[in-house]
Amino acid sequence: MKVSVVVLTLLFVSTIVAENVKALVILPKYFGLNTHLIREMMDSYGWEVTLTAVDSTVQPCNYSSSQGSNSYPVDIKISDITDVTVYDCVVVASSSWLVVGSTAYMDLKNSPECLELIHNANEAGLVVSATCAGMRVLAAADVINGKHVTGKAGNGNIFLNEVLAAGGIYDGQNILPVVDGNIVTSTRGQFYNEQIFNALVNALENSRNLRKGK
Repeated sequence: MKVSVVVLTLLFVSTIVAENVKALVILPKYFGLNTHLIREMMDSYGWEVTLTAVDSTVQPCNYSSSQGSNSYPVDIKISDITDVTVYDCVVVASSSWLVVGSTAYMDLKNSPECLELIHNANEAGLVVSATCAGMRVLAAADVINGKHVTGKAGNGNIFLNEVLAAGGIYDGQNILPVVDGNIVTSTRGQFYNEQIFNALVNALENSRNLRKGK
């Protein structure tokens, strides 16, 4: 029933909420091609996007590179962010877990600064989002205990097991984005790109209302 409610809310997007948003996008090492799709949606609504990563420069995965993606510098390193509450949402971008396997997102998962940033964002009531195997980063940051999530289970359920160990409630993979409070998770970024963005917008509306005490 919970997933059905989420699916219905994706049909209604507030263009007012979609505007004037400050998004912090965390890029993993070897970012995936779908990163460009969600960035294009953010840009189309005039969002102020700040790119961050563990290192000052990020590399695309081999598949993304073969499709024309290049390495480029981020706007600010994660370790240099002093106040995450200046943003409205924190989005962990895609990484091609099929290409990099069990090492997907390990640079973020092994970064105390990244995990603290995500944890603090969640504590402040900001929207926190991840796609595919990125749910393992949310698990490591301890922000999905009791939360419904979706994402790729991984070979041998490696990613799924981390989510379950962190108290996450797994709704499956290859489904529409799942919104549980301020947590947004998704899979199939190319196929569900528009729905993922709409899920972010709906979560932002809920987050802003809660932070205003409504």
